Amino acid sequence: MAISEIKTNTPDEMISRILSISNSIRHLSLTESSDNSFEAKRFKRKQLESLLIGSQLSIDSDVDDELASSFLQMPDSGDHSHIAITNVKNIGCDFESITMESEVSVLDAHKKENSICDSCSNSKSKQPDFTKGIVNGFSCWRRGQTSRIFGFVSEYKLTTKGNEKTFLEHKKTYTSKEINSLFFGNESLDAKIIIGREQIRNSMMIMIHINQNDNVESSKVSEIKGLLTQQMLVSKSISVLTEDVKTSHRDHNDQIPEFIQTILEKTQHAWYLEGPSRNSRGIIGLALINNEDKYSNNSVFNNVLQTFAIKNHVWFGKYDLSSMNPSMNQNLGVSKMPSKSSVLCILLDTIVDLAGGDALEI
Repeated sequence: MAISEIKTNTPDEMISRILSISNSIRHLSLTESSDNSFEAKRFKRKQLESLLIGSQLSIDSDVDDELASSFLQMPDSGDHSHIAITNVKNIGCDFESITMESEVSVLDAHKKENSICDSCSNSKSKQPDFTKGIVNGFSCWRRGQTSRIFGFVSEYKLTTKGNEKTFLEHKKTYTSKEINSLFFGNESLDAKIIIGREQIRNSMMIMIHINQNDNVESSKVSEIKGLLTQQMLVSKSISVLTEDVKTSHRDHNDQIPEFIQTILEKTQHAWYLEGPSRNSRGIIGLALINNEDKYSNNSVFNNVLQTFAIKNHVWFGKYDLSSMNPSMNQNLGVSKMPSKSSVLCILLDTIVDLAGGDALEI
């Protein structure tokens, strides 16, 4: 497809797309479990039953400390579904500070600043490791996403056109049949939302392909040079045109760091405020995969990524394609990545609300 025919996207349009998915996740979380275990599905079913018959306690309801303690000592959550009396261990929490004797409710684990949940999300033991094929290191019902219903991978290609600004081309967004059905027939978002990438659908990820091979001389210059060659003509201006193209190419490269910085900041703000849960941290990880791409070592570009990671307490990893887990390459769709190109993976917080989105948060 010629560049002029491409449906281009601004960062804001990209954000609009992922927030539409976030809204879909909120609705689905009313009835669907984010964890694939029998216990999680039973918890969701009982919770939904309580909600439908109107017996669900408000999250803000006071629960007697002694009563709550007795519930928190129970071995499982099968007979109750209110998060103030459900032990955090019973939703798969394996954070280092939680022991078998801990009497911490799901509500208490999430409602305070510097909560157990926040601390866990920053834990080194939960960090991705692309060389081992790990994208989502969490095991709890809120972040583990073992049902693979709510996960998605949204792919974009970063492109430049002539001497104009850098823009995004939305390639495809892979997700589950449940989310896909909510976007059926939606043309307004240039949907391209399809079912796929199940192996890594326990993550919520934006992938931006950066291919410097595509940022070559404009078609206009190519056409002029072709005509001159056919007519056996020599033009002194052709060297000037070529030099202008080279200068323009460098300018495009210089635009990339600022463009990526804008994407990161807008995505962080949007997912933090309007992600599937009010407990969302926004972006929780960045991974830069390169295939013999010198630009991946560009100091300005790397400074943007590292500064963002430090400022927002975000994990950041860099990988050579050759060092990656082969099955991981296949799952991410990068096994045939062109040489001298790279992919920036933006990992969004996968946390969802057990109690059903906006209806009952947490």
